[in-house]
Amino acid sequence: MFTRKPQGQELARIQAGIYLTAFPTMGGIAMSAILAIDFYYLWPLFVGSVVISLLLLPEFVRLTPRAVAISAASVAGFTLVASGFGISQGRYEDNRYFGYRSELTKCLDQYVPGQIGYTTFSDARSNSLTSHTGVELIAVNPELGPTFWLTNKSQSREHQGTFVLVNPQANEKPITTEGVIAKLGKPVATYHCGDSLILAFK
Repeated sequence: MFTRKPQGQELARIQAGIYLTAFPTMGGIAMSAILAIDFYYLWPLFVGSVVISLLLLPEFVRLTPRAVAISAASVAGFTLVASGFGISQGRYEDNRYFGYRSELTKCLDQYVPGQIGYTTFSDARSNSLTSHTGVELIAVNPELGPTFWLTNKSQSREHQGTFVLVNPQANEKPITTEGVIAKLGKPVATYHCGDSLILAFK
């Protein structure tokens, strides 16, 4: 594989590639640990590192255009076949690729269809994005104050919710029923969705 020892400008390019590959990855891991950021939000750093590392291949392996074309066609063919097989094996009633809804989203569509409510950041996007009735969830902190981490600020400023989604299994510090009642009063209706609750105030 190694036919000669890299020198001069070629060695400098390899060293720069290694640095650019390792630095984003290690920096992302450090940011996750220091700031307690979910590593899922740092995926561009990790993907970028992989892409940059691929740029180093020509320095080590001399590939002919034909070999590159065959490799690309093989990867594309495998991806197409695997995707088709996965879709064909899925049950139609699940429609998990294009119409999937979690049990919590189904519960929201059933009890508060098309309404605007409040919940934690981790539940807001994931449960409103797949809603069939247009349920909108505004991300708030456990004290029901607005949170602007990766959210649209105008959403909480221009809209007012009619319910609060309480999920004790949230990825961050959860909203509590006691905290909601202490701040907003007793709800007019309470709906159970597994371990979660929908506290409706209208």
